[in-house]
Amino acid sequence: MPRTHAIEALSDTDRAALAPALASIVREVFKYPSRQLEQDYIASLIDALSGRGWLVCYTDGDALVGFNLVTLHDVEVGGQTVTSVSSTALLRPGFSGRNRTMRDALRLMAGHLLRNPDRPVYLVSVITSPRPYALMADVCPSVHPTWARPVADPVEAQLVEEMVARRGLRRSSVNGVVRDMGTPRRYRDGDWEDPHVRFFQARVPYFSEGDGLCVCARISWKTLAVGALRQLWRMFARPVTHPRPHAA
Repeated sequence: MPRTHAIEALSDTDRAALAPALASIVREVFKYPSRQLEQDYIASLIDALSGRGWLVCYTDGDALVGFNLVTLHDVEVGGQTVTSVSSTALLRPGFSGRNRTMRDALRLMAGHLLRNPDRPVYLVSVITSPRPYALMADVCPSVHPTWARPVADPVEAQLVEEMVARRGLRRSSVNGVVRDMGTPRRYRDGDWEDPHVRFFQARVPYFSEGDGLCVCARISWKTLAVGALRQLWRMFARPVTHPRPHAA
């Protein structure tokens, strides 16, 4: 069973013990154009353990085989404070989460909404390959950008700008695409019949060279209910024919 830790409750000793294991998983999952970029990314994860949120640890026996780091950031947008949530979920090669990381993220968001009913919450993150993007777009249809929602609203645009600046990400010439994110060492193309896969590969043609797509979605009880139902559908229903996107 995965274990969930509140980041604020981690001691300095806990963080020091976790750092080598998290770094090892990053190195097994991603490759980077330079050692410096790899070290910078690992350092950003370790720094996040001093913030707010949760760390979900997935184990095989006593060994850590994966994690989902969910962090919370309060951002002033349009005269109101909103919570920007980032999620980094990685599993060592050979271990399948069976979409467990997404279920855990939905569970944590439900608890956060219960404790903070009056504050808007948005998921703001970067996705680096088609299959995780297609899962996100399918489970959370309100996410931006998709072939159905190519244009961000003003709040989404500002939250993406804040996330890019906070993490010091390098932009590409394509709106919403950032560089030097690391390339998955094991990659599967995904289902070309899935419009979300086609959209990602068209928007991020150089994802295999480390480009990533910034995504943003409002998290509400409706979002979580739809996400939970679609997770169940993906687990138990037979594959269906995907609709084709309209021409832009």
